[in-house]
Amino acid sequence: MRRNLLVILLGLLFLALLTWLGGLVASIPPAPAESGSQQARAGLYEVTLQLSPDPPLSTQPATIALRIAEAASGSLVNDARVQVESTMPEMNMGLPTVTARLSSDGLYRARLQFAMSGLWQLRVTIQRTAHPEAAALFQVTTH
Repeated sequence: MRRNLLVILLGLLFLALLTWLGGLVASIPPAPAESGSQQARAGLYEVTLQLSPDPPLSTQPATIALRIAEAASGSLVNDARVQVESTMPEMNMGLPTVTARLSSDGLYRARLQFAMSGLWQLRVTIQRTAHPEAAALFQVTTH
C-alpha cells in the first residue's frame, strides 16, 4: 500500500515538473528570422544576396538573387560566370552546384531546393575573363 502511494506521488511530481518545464520552454521567444539582404566582399567585388521566399523553406525551391558590383567603382558586373555551392556543415552534406544566370544589369538569379531545414552555407564563386576568381560566403537558415 505504501509503495503504491509512493509511486503515485512520484508520478504526480514528475507530471508537475514536466508541466513547469513545458511552460518555461514555451516562454522562450523564437529566434528572429533572417530577412532582407546580405552583403559580402568577394575579392574585387561587392556581392548582395537576396532570397525569395525569405527565409527560404525546405519544402519549396528558393530563388537566389545576386547583385554583383566592382567594389572600387560600384560598376555592375554583367560578364561573369557565377556559381552557387550550398553546404550544410552540421550534417556534412551539400547540394549540386548551380549556375546563376544574368537576368538584368548586374543581377544574377538561380533556383535552389534546400534538402532540409537548418543552417546552410552558400559559396558564391565569380569568374571573369582576365580577372582572378573570387568567392563570397553567406549563411542562410531554412525553415
